[in-house]
Amino acid sequence: MTKFIQFAFDNPNEREFKKLIDAFKRNGQELSEFFSNNRVVKLDRQRTKNVILYFVSGQSVTLSINETGDLFKVKLNSTVIPVKERSSVAKLAKELANKIEANQKRFEASLARKAARAIKDTSTKRAVRKTTTQRMNEAKAAHAAANNSLNAMQTELKEVTEKAARAENNVTEERNLINAAKAEKEQLLTQLDAMDE
Repeated sequence: MTKFIQFAFDNPNEREFKKLIDAFKRNGQELSEFFSNNRVVKLDRQRTKNVILYFVSGQSVTLSINETGDLFKVKLNSTVIPVKERSSVAKLAKELANKIEANQKRFEASLARKAARAIKDTSTKRAVRKTTTQRMNEAKAAHAAANNSLNAMQTELKEVTEKAARAENNVTEERNLINAAKAEKEQLLTQLDAMDE
């Protein structure tokens, strides 16, 4: 019977996915950002949580994990992709790293098209024709602006994730204090009962 990889469902964090991140790095895909908001999402009547791995190449892989810790669905950027290797972290990382590499040119071409659309001059049909150098400079500026926007979004995402983690830690500390107070109360009640006897 084939054993499949089990991922952390209760608290999917970067530490829990370290083996996978390291395996990606060995296969030439270095992580730039790890994201998980620990929110349950229902997919096909299953409770799942999403983990998003952002790579230096600009691409991302979204892993949807179900309650049993199984890999339910995988997306490369925004496209759902089939995954054959689920028996080990190393094999899964290798397969996904190969798919990221195979998709890199298409991904970059898509970014270039989006940048070109962003700078397209639609103000008038009689617009003066621009030189190739001007268009290239505008494309570079649009690409730089898109990169800055992406970096700002990733920074904001990181801050939100860190705030959520801090809030979760505070809740855990509060629970621990409440449990300690309850235990102390029980101990005092036991001592009072013993004194009554």
